[in-house]
Amino acid sequence: MGETTIEPLDDTAAADWLVSAIPDHFHGRVVDLVTSTFPAYARIFHRPDQGLPSGDRPSTWAAIADDRGAVFHPAAQFTDMSREADRPDTERIPGPRLGTLDPITLPLMVAHLSAHTDTPEVCWSALWAGFGSSPARWRAKPAFRLPGRQYWLFSGALADVVALSSELETAGLPETWSRTVRAMGIVQSPTIWWPHDRSWLVHSEIDYDSTIVGGTPALIQELVADPEIEALQVDGHVSLYANGDRINGSHPSGRPPLG
Repeated sequence: MGETTIEPLDDTAAADWLVSAIPDHFHGRVVDLVTSTFPAYARIFHRPDQGLPSGDRPSTWAAIADDRGAVFHPAAQFTDMSREADRPDTERIPGPRLGTLDPITLPLMVAHLSAHTDTPEVCWSALWAGFGSSPARWRAKPAFRLPGRQYWLFSGALADVVALSSELETAGLPETWSRTVRAMGIVQSPTIWWPHDRSWLVHSEIDYDSTIVGGTPALIQELVADPEIEALQVDGHVSLYANGDRINGSHPSGRPPLG
């Protein structure tokens, strides 16, 4: 198996505040992911090309919406908006990866986030403890709990999150696979991450094709204004469930389970 130099922490106390701040029951809303403690929120839409551009694959949700006659909006759901189910198999696109930022968007995010914390030297990163490829020895490490999920905790400088994400993607894989994945630049960003001063919080829920950021209005406006990041400001009570797209969607009533 491929070697990795990273290990989950033996103490998850740094996440106690998050455990206390997250609602006890998950309702699929923005605030269920990043707490209701922030004055503003952004939704970062994972690239449909998965951060591996090619000439024939659209790189934004907005471009797909325009092509399909749909509406790109803060509560959009990719399946409904893209109408992929109505297209022949040969014309379907892979779509965004779930539960991770891509290798193009991630470093852009780190650059913006670094300017909006006074403690960039300490960043807490949590990874969902359910990935089957994670090293078996990690199972002995403590994990903190949020509704429906358990997470291992890591720490390091904010500037090292991109390198950490490469390690998280390849940890536990056979070395031949690890080399291939690294060469392609594929990453698994932390599921949840925040600076020591808690000035913002990022959450890439493992079953979602977008990432939520809670922070100051200045940070959120900066993310939304970056032309290289597809982001929209979103209300904290917007539903991110698959049936949450009331403009493009036609889901029956009811919500899917978490996990």
